[in-house]
Amino acid sequence: MLDQNDLQAIAQLIDSKMDNLEKRMDSRLEKQRDEILEVMQQQTETLVEMMEQKIRGVNVIIENDVCKRIDSLFDGYKLAHEKQWELERETEKLREQVNNLQTRLEALEKKLSA
Repeated sequence: MLDQNDLQAIAQLIDSKMDNLEKRMDSRLEKQRDEILEVMQQQTETLVEMMEQKIRGVNVIIENDVCKRIDSLFDGYKLAHEKQWELERETEKLREQVNNLQTRLEALEKKLSA
């Protein structure tokens, strides 16, 4: 039969084995945690690079396509504005001619009626 000393020795042996087991598990868990963190870091870097590539692509589209369209729209607006300005000047000249003709017509009518 086991006496008190034997039971204490067995308890100490079990405690020692449990401590060793806990240390090994802690070590393995720490290693796994470090590996997971490393994989997450790599994935983050990959995602950042992919996003930067997409952003560069969008910037290229903006520079090549959108800017050209804006320039074209501005050119069209400028041309329409110049044409409008030209038509306004012609209209003003025609008004002056009509006014001159009306004045001459009134003068002629006065001569005829007198």
